Order: sequence, then structure tokens, then C-alpha cells
Amino acid sequence: MIAPQEPAEKTEEVLHEDVLNYTSRPKGVSLARNRAARLVGEWGQVQLVETARLLVSELATNAGAP
Repeated sequence: MIAPQEPAEKTEEVLHEDVLNYTSRPKGVSLARNRAARLVGEWGQVQLVETARLLVSELATNAGAP
């Protein structure tokens, strides 16, 4: 038998968004990587800054590949 559970308290989910286009040149990759790291830190996710930096760097580099 499973005991009835109280409904979980609803919390408002906060979504952060930032949109900016970069060129597919090495400088664009650097700018995207640094902006992502800065924004993630500003959004209070300091523990994810380096992960965001790496992921954005990989995505931006691959997006510019022929």
C-alpha cells in the first residue's frame, strides 16, 4: 500500500535567454565562448561556467566547419 502524498509545492521556473549572432570565424568562436561563460556566471550557475565555455566552444567551432 502506498501512502497518499501531498502535492509538491509548485515553484516558478526561471528561464534565462540570450540571443546574439556571431560570424563563423575564430574571433566569433572566442566571443561566443566568453559571452556564454559570463552569462552563466551572472545567472548564478558559477559551477557550470567552465562546462558552458567548453560546450559553446565546441558547438561554435563545429558550426563554422566546412
